[in-house]
Amino acid sequence: MKARFWLLDLDQTEEGGSQLIRLWGIINGEPSILLDKGFRPFFYLALEDGIDPAKVLEFTRERSKGSDVSVEVKDGRLFGREVKLIHVDCSCSTPLQELAAKLSKTEGVRGPVFDDVRPSMQYILSGRASPSSWNEATLKPVNDDGSYKAYIVEEVKGSSEDAPPPLKLLAFDILCLSEAGSPNPDRDPIVALSAAGKDGVKLFKAEGEKGEKEILKNFVEYLVDYDPDIIVGFNSNRFHWSYLIRRARRLGLTFSVTRTGGEPHQSLYGHFSVTGRVNIDLRDLAEDIPDIKLKTIDELARFLGLEAGERPILEAMEIPEYWRRANGRSFLFNYIEDNVRLLYAIAEEALPFLIQLSSLTGMPMDQVLAAAVGFRVDSYLMREALKIGEIPPRREERPYQPYRGGLVLNPKPGLHEKVAVLDFTSMYPNLIIAYNISPDTLISEGEPVSEDSAHRIAETGHRFRKEPPGLYKKCLLNLLEARRDVKEKLRLVSPESVEAKILREREHAIKILANAIYGYAGWIGARWYVKEVAESAAALGRATIKKAIEEARRIGLDIIYGDTDSIFVRYDKDKVDELIRWVREGLGLEIRLEKIYNRVLFTEAKKKYAGLLSDGSLDIVGMEVVRGDWAEIARRAQEETLRILLEGRGTKDAVDNIKQLISEIRSGKISLKEFIIWKTLTRPLEDYKVRAPHVEVSKRLKEKGWRLDVGDKVGYIVARGDGKIYERAVYYSEASEGDVDHEYYVENQVVPAVLRILEPFNVRRESLTAPKGSSLLDF
Repeated sequence: MKARFWLLDLDQTEEGGSQLIRLWGIINGEPSILLDKGFRPFFYLALEDGIDPAKVLEFTRERSKGSDVSVEVKDGRLFGREVKLIHVDCSCSTPLQELAAKLSKTEGVRGPVFDDVRPSMQYILSGRASPSSWNEATLKPVNDDGSYKAYIVEEVKGSSEDAPPPLKLLAFDILCLSEAGSPNPDRDPIVALSAAGKDGVKLFKAEGEKGEKEILKNFVEYLVDYDPDIIVGFNSNRFHWSYLIRRARRLGLTFSVTRTGGEPHQSLYGHFSVTGRVNIDLRDLAEDIPDIKLKTIDELARFLGLEAGERPILEAMEIPEYWRRANGRSFLFNYIEDNVRLLYAIAEEALPFLIQLSSLTGMPMDQVLAAAVGFRVDSYLMREALKIGEIPPRREERPYQPYRGGLVLNPKPGLHEKVAVLDFTSMYPNLIIAYNISPDTLISEGEPVSEDSAHRIAETGHRFRKEPPGLYKKCLLNLLEARRDVKEKLRLVSPESVEAKILREREHAIKILANAIYGYAGWIGARWYVKEVAESAAALGRATIKKAIEEARRIGLDIIYGDTDSIFVRYDKDKVDELIRWVREGLGLEIRLEKIYNRVLFTEAKKKYAGLLSDGSLDIVGMEVVRGDWAEIARRAQEETLRILLEGRGTKDAVDNIKQLISEIRSGKISLKEFIIWKTLTRPLEDYKVRAPHVEVSKRLKEKGWRLDVGDKVGYIVARGDGKIYERAVYYSEASEGDVDHEYYVENQVVPAVLRILEPFNVRRESLTAPKGSSLLDF
């Protein structure tokens, strides 16, 4: 039978001593299993120059006797250079890298390639099927008494960009009760679990160990019966899945939530694989978005335009306090119910983009978010490289090699009115295309290539062949062509249609991937890492920005700041339009007016500024107000100061406001919560050499039996008394309002946070701490 299936997930398994690929797909709206017994995992042996391939082939055959191994000579390219290869494929259970290491000892073999790619990914990269896409297959039904229809794959090919089938979502969150630090799965129970599906929100709650067992049993039964295609959580890969599995085992249960009836297991990128289902940790999505400063469910929801309401951030260490209060438990239950409602809404909003990103890169959806951006580019490049006979090199461990990055100008400190931000559109991708910059086009020193046949990068002296197009150029041209195709299709469909939404998300995924290729060029984990490529692209970027700045000055624009691929200028519509035209005609690039600040404030430091946009929102970059290692009172002081200045209310109002705040601090009118300083443990406690306050607090908590792990946030306040700061740091729940050293917070938190903003206006420290009625002559 012929069928279309939408590929959710895939893995490799064994049957009768041979490997097979197991595909989890949707056929006619039903989850189904497809077994491909015809795929043979493979790798290549790269041969040394001048070696007779026939002889190596014979030796390889001899070495692989007794195994189900096939070998043949093939031509290919490595970094653009023609090489002879031995193609080796095998359906045996021997791991590829083990077999490759054995055969690489053959005389004349330079080394193995492609053996470090798992068979399931080889299946995708070699073009047999595409994840998160429709695929065409010839199938043979299997007589199976399992829960899902099963088929043997006789043939599979191609993919299409049609709308995905309806996918069943489930969002979940758990509540753990720990009286001593981070929840410990060997000790601390799960006291509630909430899940949201298309049928609404379910709350599983109980108290005590017996109740916890019921929670887990009931949740597993609910999940298996509901049978979601996609499960979403927030921090689930880092915490929830492992906690659930370990608590279940401790209670004598098996956390059987996969479609094979097994437990989830940790996989390649640290994520948990829930066989047959897609597991997505939406924390990974928040981490990918620089504009989300505080990585929380609520902030992610607001970024996506969803209504999140206002509620306090609940830290894990605060849960016991609520649990002990009369109405605290209902607050906690409501909190995680709200969490899963938001997670479900976020998943619905984000899913179209994640599907397109998965389809485009060739990474299954549960991997594409968990993997670093470099791995996404790697996957896309490998798939495209194999199409043109370029063999992906092995990933290598290499030391960091510094090189000069993008151009960043020193800002003009102070307050500036009407500042436009002009941003180059895809500057680096276009420069890579124009100069054919790619690892496979780099001309080695001494290589006999004429100047007419090469692009020479003036600043670095590196040369790149003009022809043929390199891998980076081909991939970027393919992406740009795909984006043009998407734009053309968008023009022909209703903006409100499902097709239009899918096309917009595909365009977004294409844009992100194209821009990521420049960053990938400088990533030392890249398969195709070549330092000269990264240096050359960065040098061209600096030269381009310099030319744009020179032209801007020539036509009379006042340059306030410049950073990598954008420039900040005093807004003059006619002159800005003239610069945009010049960049298009003179440089062959696009630059767009990204935003206009009503006012923007720069300190003397690079990459630190704050601007007021026309909608009244603040855009804050690189200042303490967006960092998590200052007390809330310091962030509040800084944000209030910025808003007063940017709204044009003047330095006097800003100073008076801080004096008023300091007066309230000294008189004890500020709540304890605003003095808590939250710091994250970045290493095991025993590895800290410096006696930092949060480290000393953590050590004292550990002595009391608390469990604290790397990544945990510890909240403390600085108390009154003698001694060094780390000696006076107290865990926040053990402190009272009267313990707070108000002068410490005034002198070391509030004043420093605002002074770096006010110093360009000649405000001195003394004028901030003096009584409110002081004269303007004081500063």
